[in-house]
Amino acid sequence: WRSSGSTNEELVDNLKRFRIFSSTDVEAGFRNVDRRFFVPRNVLDLAHKDQPVKEGNVHLSAPHIYGSVLEALELKKDEPLTFLNAGSGS
Repeated sequence: WRSSGSTNEELVDNLKRFRIFSSTDVEAGFRNVDRRFFVPRNVLDLAHKDQPVKEGNVHLSAPHIYGSVLEALELKKDEPLTFLNAGSGS
């Protein structure tokens, strides 16, 4: 997974370098919310890898998927727009 990093900063830098997103708002969101807070403790080593995580009932898509979706939605800061990530739970 080419966008992986060993820290949140490296992960975000690589997502940006590979042009997964260009929006400064999307970048700020990734920098401010570390994926490790959502990854189960027993697989924390995967937190900054650009790959999906499936552990028990936790299913997280790869960060590049979230980056691509957020970029495509063209969400604007301070606008009352939201989105719901409703996956298939595969």
